[in-house]
Amino acid sequence: MKKEEKGITLVALVITIIILLILAGVAITALTQTGLFENAKQAKNAMENAQENENFILGDYENTINNIDYSARENDGLLNTEKKDLWTVWLYCANIDYRQYQSNNLLTNQELMEDLMKNENSVDYLFQSTIFLLPKVLDSEIAMNAIKNSDYALEKCIADRDITIKIMNSNYKSILDSKIKSVPKMTSNSSPEGECFSTTPYSSSFLPYKAFDGDASTGQSNTDFAYIGTGKCYIGYKFKEPINIYKFELKQRGWDPGREGLNDATMYYSDDGNNWVKASNTFTLARDFSLQTYETFFPGKHIYWKIESSAGYGGNGGLSYLQFYGF
Repeated sequence: MKKEEKGITLVALVITIIILLILAGVAITALTQTGLFENAKQAKNAMENAQENENFILGDYENTINNIDYSARENDGLLNTEKKDLWTVWLYCANIDYRQYQSNNLLTNQELMEDLMKNENSVDYLFQSTIFLLPKVLDSEIAMNAIKNSDYALEKCIADRDITIKIMNSNYKSILDSKIKSVPKMTSNSSPEGECFSTTPYSSSFLPYKAFDGDASTGQSNTDFAYIGTGKCYIGYKFKEPINIYKFELKQRGWDPGREGLNDATMYYSDDGNNWVKASNTFTLARDFSLQTYETFFPGKHIYWKIESSAGYGGNGGLSYLQFYGF
């Protein structure tokens, strides 16, 4: 009796498996014939294409916003008198919800300023708004500190001569310190780097590097200055990489100011050391041992820079100190 029950159970199991296989085959056939798999695949592709298209539209919209000359709109009456639209667009360029903030306290929000200055879109827009936004930012300590922490924003500042000069003459001059480059303290005409050059020195005791020794107190003895020849003379420095000089400092020889010095000075730049372009006005130098500072035209980045004089005192050209400052 038990053997018969086991036989019946085994037969039932086999029949059940066969039925399940038949049903599975029917289901697979139905799914294949109705194109469900294909439809699912197409739906996935459609979703991916839609996402790609959306990203393209958003990117195109963003580019359109970035290319708008908002500075031109500041005077055409299209924006309201309180300029709220400018604050709103500035935040929008950094993907920041303007509704979280009031335009009258944006410049006092340090975290917000940091976010705005780290976003290239918002920085670009800021430097287009030269009439309204930018002047306010340049007068804000919090905003200027945020610029200091942003390489991109700082580069935008120093790329504009007027902005650079404004900052240099403001209370926030120190934000540019990390970007200012100058001639290193030279121990020879080519050490530690770059190259000092001049008209033929009076002797090997008066080489041009002595003006770039980093010590503005020298020049009192007979040998601690650069004696760069007689008549028309020049002295300069070749940087390792292009630099935009915005000012230079110099001192006449202090031992006998009326004996060796420069009657006047003009800054020049060159990219090859042969073709020179005027980079400053011609300055009449004081015949004393004072440190004298002059500005250039801020003419852009170049490798070679030099001071040229039409003649030295009594025909003798000498400087105890010379330094170039730029970005």
